[in-house]
Amino acid sequence: SSVGIRTIKHAAVMLLDVSGFTRLAETMAAQHGDTLGAEIVSRCVNAYFSLLVDIIVTHGGDVLKYAGDAILALFPCSIAAVKCACHVVKHNSQFDAAPDHTLTLHGAVASGVVHDMVMGCGSSGSSSGSSS
Repeated sequence: SSVGIRTIKHAAVMLLDVSGFTRLAETMAAQHGDTLGAEIVSRCVNAYFSLLVDIIVTHGGDVLKYAGDAILALFPCSIAAVKCACHVVKHNSQFDAAPDHTLTLHGAVASGVVHDMVMGCGSSGSSSGSSS
């Protein structure tokens, strides 16, 4: 494909940010040691993110990026993103990661015109896509 910007019609992005991982990581490291504590936290992250990704996909979204304890997802329209966010808030805004450790979820939805960029890499012919 050629280098440049192609406009995609209106779309929406949703950011889900999980709070409580730092406290959980510190507690698990103190109780189980650094290595086992990190494994326990990793299992908690994977379990919660798997649940959230299933909900995102069910509502027509695509996960664009994982950023630490956050997920960025793209939806084809704002209605789908808002429905997904409402579902998450109503049913999955808290996750019991361990005894006395509940993770909480915060989110935001934004919609508008999305631009898809193709950036070239000189004469090698390789390129990568990015959305903003």
